[in-house]
Amino acid sequence: MTQSREPDEKIDIEIDKDTWIYTFGSEQLKYSLTLGYKCQKQYLSERLALEYPGFEVILVQAKRVDYPTKYAIGQSLKYDNAYVGERSYPKGEVITIDNYLGEHQIIKCVRKPWHLLYQSFDSWDYCLMVLSGSFFVLIVMVVFKL
Repeated sequence: MTQSREPDEKIDIEIDKDTWIYTFGSEQLKYSLTLGYKCQKQYLSERLALEYPGFEVILVQAKRVDYPTKYAIGQSLKYDNAYVGERSYPKGEVITIDNYLGEHQIIKCVRKPWHLLYQSFDSWDYCLMVLSGSFFVLIVMVVFKL
């Protein structure tokens, strides 16, 4: 189990891998490192989960979006050195940070608020959505005799 930390507490990014593992890593990670295993993938996974919850390391580099939405800009401003990435994510935006631990690019997919998701529907889609919702309410009222 990874040790918990205070949300405002900053972890020194310059700390080396072995020191980080013995200070913050899970018991399994410490044990594996002690036995001589490299543990790079698990180390990255645990450290990323602690320092940037919700982010993941990616292999194909994302590029900066040419013209991000206002929502996406607001999300990217929550993190130091973050920007809106060009990767496609159907329900939201991708926040990107370069050079995590000096060599990795990390991303976090953030969902758009509901009013932005439904903004692109045309009137026919909206009518179908309202009618299906009304039909569901009618069925619930009949079943539960409301």
